Amino acid sequence: MKTLLSTIFSLLILAVPFFAQGQQTLLLVGGGQRPQEALKEWVKANPAKEPKVLIITWASANKKQAYETSIQADLREIGVRQFLFSQDITNSFEKNEFVNNLSQATHIFFSGGSQTLIMNILNSDPQLMNQLQHAYWKNNIPVAGTSAGTAVQAELMITGDTKNLEYGLGFLPKTVIDQHFFKRGREDRLRSFMKQAPGNFTGIGVDEDGSILFKRDPKTKEFNSTVLGSKNIMVIGPEINQFRQEKILRPTLLCSQLF
Repeated sequence: MKTLLSTIFSLLILAVPFFAQGQQTLLLVGGGQRPQEALKEWVKANPAKEPKVLIITWASANKKQAYETSIQADLREIGVRQFLFSQDITNSFEKNEFVNNLSQATHIFFSGGSQTLIMNILNSDPQLMNQLQHAYWKNNIPVAGTSAGTAVQAELMITGDTKNLEYGLGFLPKTVIDQHFFKRGREDRLRSFMKQAPGNFTGIGVDEDGSILFKRDPKTKEFNSTVLGSKNIMVIGPEINQFRQEKILRPTLLCSQLF
């Protein structure tokens, strides 16, 4: 049985949509294995008696079924029994099916692949983007992502197709997020992209098999975060006097304030 290891910090983020209400919950997994304790905490964020997880595999060009099977298997291990799916949005039938599934879902999970493919779908259909934003910010549906599904949650998104930052979902405002972080030696990559980001943005690097769970307090407007699993998280803070402080968040039981 794995020991629950966590580091808790607070990240004050004010740039949320005007219609945001309640508590938002966001789980970021860096790719690889999904820590079971993280999935348990994420599922518990919605008190629904029978969780129904919508698995979105838009990011995958050719492994949609494999991602669905893998994510489903992990969630079944912790007791989830109901699933909905969306593999692509190429016609009105797929769009209507997604909208219907979104209205039923208690949780939303984005698979890996290419974060650009996710944003291509949403940028081409503002209605879909609005419905997804309302599900998270207004209806408080917990969202999770792994690999590309993690990168897309940032306000400014790293992609494999360009050297420039692009807009992501913004479910974690004022952030740039990188994944497969220490495993693929991406420390300097994140530092480089943070030079492009506004000074008040924070960079977050999530390693493979690692995760960080964010919960937004509706009163304080803070995203309180817990590092779950056995892998470290790297954080590059906002600019202060043209300098960004870096921290490594280790999975421990101690609490600390971020910057």
